[in-house]
Amino acid sequence: MSTFKIITHIEKVIFEKKYDKNIDQKINRKIIYFSRNGSNYYDDISLYNDTIYISGNRTKPIVELNILKTVNSTFYYSLVKALLFVYFEKHSFLVKTIEVIVDDKSIIKYNEEDIHQVFKNPKNSNISEIKCDKLFVDKKVSDIAMNALMNLTMSFKYSDLKFDYTWKCFNGLIRHIFNKDKDFEMLRELRNDIEKDKKSETNLYSKTMDFSSELTYDYIKSLSIKAMICNNYPKDKTKGLYEFLKSFTDYRIVKVLSENLSCKKNELNSINKFEEICEYYSKLLKYGCTKTNDIDVIRFVILKYAYYLRCKYFHAEKIPANFLIENMSQNELNKITEPLSIICYDLFINRL
Repeated sequence: MSTFKIITHIEKVIFEKKYDKNIDQKINRKIIYFSRNGSNYYDDISLYNDTIYISGNRTKPIVELNILKTVNSTFYYSLVKALLFVYFEKHSFLVKTIEVIVDDKSIIKYNEEDIHQVFKNPKNSNISEIKCDKLFVDKKVSDIAMNALMNLTMSFKYSDLKFDYTWKCFNGLIRHIFNKDKDFEMLRELRNDIEKDKKSETNLYSKTMDFSSELTYDYIKSLSIKAMICNNYPKDKTKGLYEFLKSFTDYRIVKVLSENLSCKKNELNSINKFEEICEYYSKLLKYGCTKTNDIDVIRFVILKYAYYLRCKYFHAEKIPANFLIENMSQNELNKITEPLSIICYDLFINRL
């Protein structure tokens, strides 16, 4: 058997002495590093002043010097979870040193210049306060939570890649929550879940709904609507296009779609549906000119448009948005990242 300690010093005092009276509640945590046959095995975390201590033991001798670098390292997972907890529940910080001690002997030490300083960046103000209890529960849930928060952290650090990292957070969460393999199946289940939540008034997506409620017509209008419609509904999917267009009642979405119908006029005429759609939208805008349906906005902006952007960039159908200089496409990605990060928050807090 080997014992180990990982001692991390950060630049500021976050956990002060005043917490001593409640040390079990305020400072100490346990992380499950391994589960088998219903039994859990834990590492201990102590948070005090400017130092994070992780300690534990392993049945087999620890002989690898780079124990934080091995694939699926349980030591690395425990370290990352502890740092994520500090970052999301407290403040941003810079890591000064990380030292690994095995059997009371220091085997490796990382200094400030050796460490990727991913925790020094301010968090997104919309989702800055995330309670991280899920890092200290069931091993599978804990690992999903770690992955999600790692990607959110990276989205704060790399502003030109924040859409990519936020989508990874989103994708990892819905894949686990809805247990589906294909993207369209996960997105469909998410939509069903949001609609079910709305009817039951359980408010699992309250932050996302609040954002959708405040979203303006101008925001939606600024998106490349025609490009999305033409991409998602080529000539052989005109029936699907018709069903898509008839599925919205929110005046913001309806108004934007009505202004972009011309790009599919010929296809809709081919099935004798263009005039029908025009009349449908005209009546909605005339008699329900202020009618809102926040689920429509979520569906359109996140489940349709954000996914459209993800596919276009992931499959290299669009050129990089940040090559040489930041262009207008990057502005659009930044804009769509905001609601995407907010639904990540709701998924993480209420559905994971």
